[in-house]
Amino acid sequence: MEPELSIVISVRDNWRQLAECVDSIANQNAPPRLEVVVIDDGSKTPLPARAVESMRHVQLRVLRQTALGIAAARNRGLELTKGELIVFVDSDCLLEPNCLKNLVEATKYHTDDIAFQFSVSSLDRTLVQQIEGFRLRIVQESLLLRSGHILYANTSGLAFRSSYVMQSEDFFDVSVVRGSDTLKLAQLIRQGKPPRFLSQCKVFHCPESSFAKYALKCFRVGYHDSYSHEKLKASGGVLLGWAHKYQALKRVRLTSRWNTDRIRCAVSALLCFSIEKLGRATSRMVGIHSLKTKLLSVRMDVIRRSELIYRIVTSAASHRSLWVSYANAWTLVQAKKLDSFQSLLNSTDICFADGVGVKLAAILLNQPRVRKITFNDVIFDLCRELANRSLSIALIGGRDAVSREASATISKAVPHLNVVLQSSGYFSPAEEESLKIELLKRKPNVILIGMGQPRQEDWAVRIRPLLPESVLCCVGGLFDYLAAPRGWATFARRFGLEWAYRLCSCPKKTARRYLFGIPTLFGYIIMEQARRATKFALRARLF
Repeated sequence: MEPELSIVISVRDNWRQLAECVDSIANQNAPPRLEVVVIDDGSKTPLPARAVESMRHVQLRVLRQTALGIAAARNRGLELTKGELIVFVDSDCLLEPNCLKNLVEATKYHTDDIAFQFSVSSLDRTLVQQIEGFRLRIVQESLLLRSGHILYANTSGLAFRSSYVMQSEDFFDVSVVRGSDTLKLAQLIRQGKPPRFLSQCKVFHCPESSFAKYALKCFRVGYHDSYSHEKLKASGGVLLGWAHKYQALKRVRLTSRWNTDRIRCAVSALLCFSIEKLGRATSRMVGIHSLKTKLLSVRMDVIRRSELIYRIVTSAASHRSLWVSYANAWTLVQAKKLDSFQSLLNSTDICFADGVGVKLAAILLNQPRVRKITFNDVIFDLCRELANRSLSIALIGGRDAVSREASATISKAVPHLNVVLQSSGYFSPAEEESLKIELLKRKPNVILIGMGQPRQEDWAVRIRPLLPESVLCCVGGLFDYLAAPRGWATFARRFGLEWAYRLCSCPKKTARRYLFGIPTLFGYIIMEQARRATKFALRARLF
C-alpha cells in the first residue's frame, strides 16, 4: 500500500540525533501511512549498525551520496518518495507526538494550499537552544499573516503536496550553499501561494553546540543566505529589520515573565541576529554568487564544485544531453584570436573558470568574481557519485598508455565504477569511425574527452548529435594528471600552482601557453579597458 506521507531527512555524521528524530516520528499518535527517506550527504563515517537497529520500527530507506550539499540531498530524496504529502525535516529536530496527524487533517481542510509550514521552536535544555527558540518565535510571529499564511519557510518542518513538487525537475536550487528554502519561498510568493502556517504541528529544532560555534554558524548562514534574501525581497517577501524585531520583542515582553535567564537569552539572540546581518553585509562585499558572466567575449559560468558534479550526474541519470568545458588564461587568448573557438565555447552548456589567470582577469575587467575549478579537483567525487547511481563512463584522450593508466587509476580509486570504454585521443579517420560505432553500442552516460583545446571541443560538437543522452565533458590534461605520480602534482594543485608544475614537468608542451599566453592575456585586458574608457568618454561628450 502506497504511503500517504513521505519524510525526507538529510544528514551528515549526525547519527545520534537522527536516531532520536526517527524515534519521534515512530512514536506519533495515530500516524498516517508513512515512509522515511534518509540521504547521507557525504558523512565521514557510515550509518552505524546500532542506529539502524534503533530505527527498524519505521519504513526507512537510507541512501548515501557524495557531499553535494543539503539542497542536492533533498532533491535526491524526492526522487525516492511515493507519498501524497512530502515533509522535510532536519536530522536535529524532534516532532511533537500529534504533529503528523494534525498535518494530514490540516491538508484535508485547506485544499487550496500547496505548502505548509510547521511551528518550529526549540527545547530549553541549553543556552543555545533557548536562543534558537527565542529567535524562531520572533521570526514566525513577525511574518505571520492574518490569512493564516506565513512569509517564512524553514525546512526544519516544511511540507508540500507531491503534485506541486513533481512539477519541478530540481525542486531545491543547488546553486546556493544555504537558503534553498528561502528561494522556494520566493517562488511561492510570486505564485501567490505562500505557505499555510500550522501552529498545531510542532517541531523542536535542537542544535547541540557551544555558543561560539552557534554564533559562527549565524555568520555563515547570513553569508550564504545573502543571495536568497535578495531574491525574496524582489519577490515581495518581507525581510526582518530591526523595527520588526523590536515590535516582536515588545510582544514577547508583554506575554512572558522576564528574569535574568530570559534577559540573557534575549540579548544573546539579538547579538546573533547582528552577527547574521554582518554575514550578509560581508557576502555583498566579497561573496561569489552563482551566475553567468562574460570575459573577453567568452561566456563563463560561476559555479561551485558540488554544483558541477550535481549537474553532470543528474543529467546523466535522466539521460539528458549536457556539454561541459572550461576556460583558462590560454583559452581566453585562443578564443580572442579564433572566432570559431569562441563560438564553440559559447555553445557549451557549462563553461567554468579553470585557473588563477581567469580569476585575475575577472577582477581587472571589473566583472563578478569567479570560482576556480579544475576537473582534477572533482574527478574522484564525480566518479563515486556515478558509481552510487550505477552510471557508466568512457575515457577518450591522451596517448594509449596514458589513457590506460588514467583508467586504471580511476578504477582503483572507485572499484564499482563501470568504465565501459577507454581509448587514445590520437586516431585516424578509420579508427575514429570505429570509435563512434563503439560509443553508439555501449552508450556511456558520461564521456570524458581529453584532447586539448580546441580539438576536444571540435570533436565534442561533432559527436554530440550521435549521443543525445550522454554528458560530454572536455577535460584537457586530466588523463596526464591521473597517469602521473601523485606527490608533487597534488601539492602544486593544493596551492594553485598547477601551472608551475606543468611548466617544470613538460616545458616544451607548456612554455608557449604560460610564457606567451599570460602576457598576451593581460595585453587584451588593457585593450579592453582602453576600449571601455573611450566608449565612456564618447558617451559623456554626447550627453
